[in-house]
Amino acid sequence: MGRNIETSSYWLMAGVSTTGVSHEKAGVECQDAWACSQSVEPTGSVVMAAACVSDGAGSVCKAFTGAKLTAWAVSVWLLEHFPSALEMPRDWIRQSCLSMVRRSIRRAAKRAGYPPDEYAATFVAVCAGSDGKWLALHLGDGGIIGRFGNEILVVSQPEKGEFANESWFATSSDALEHIRVYGSSFDRGLSDPTGFVLFSDGVEDSLLDRRKGTVAKAASVMLDWFRDHSPDKVSTALEENLGTIFCERSHDDCTIVLMAKPNERPEPGKNPPEGGVQSIPVHAGLSED
Repeated sequence: MGRNIETSSYWLMAGVSTTGVSHEKAGVECQDAWACSQSVEPTGSVVMAAACVSDGAGSVCKAFTGAKLTAWAVSVWLLEHFPSALEMPRDWIRQSCLSMVRRSIRRAAKRAGYPPDEYAATFVAVCAGSDGKWLALHLGDGGIIGRFGNEILVVSQPEKGEFANESWFATSSDALEHIRVYGSSFDRGLSDPTGFVLFSDGVEDSLLDRRKGTVAKAASVMLDWFRDHSPDKVSTALEENLGTIFCERSHDDCTIVLMAKPNERPEPGKNPPEGGVQSIPVHAGLSED
């Protein structure tokens, strides 16, 4: 299990990965990874924040390393090219980002003596600025939920192949054809975003009802945690719920990254009431099977 905290962001972020039940029984390490990064002005204010969730292919020997490399490369690419990428065509965005991911994988593969295909991984990623601009990228069977004003909706549904365990990876020969691009320049009918939930496919059934096209209440509940609690408390709550509630509904590795732009930020060093956010379960809002 791994978690990390971004403590001083205009966009507050928290993320957690847990090893799936099937992997624990088999003695296999978690094959999910995630990364968060931000750009800060000399004054200390955050101009933009980026997050990426990546899921390594279960059929390759370097799945976790591939996921780590992919999450890092995509989040770095977003910070380096946002917001200028919003002025570019979608095809340029797809090609430029994928090229950076593949370069990172090729370098690691060459050093370790493995074929690049052994580092296959999916990715979902978002970069958002303090001015309401945003850009999202998606390849494979993860997903992205967004809150725009008071409306919460699916930004990008998981994409699967003909069979349930099939997906597309950054190393796939046809990856470029399957990368989806969304953003404030392309989806102009939306209000400014106030939150995003990025997740790997192990969490899909808990957050989405694909038959009804609805989002579970848990997504809003988790984003609302940032209104009253600091990111470290949100990370603790996310870790507890992911390990005890979400993983009970899935045998796969589970990863969730939250990005939120709360109306009111907690004061530095201010502790929540006794019990705090850790006592707030999200299971009442999970989608039903």
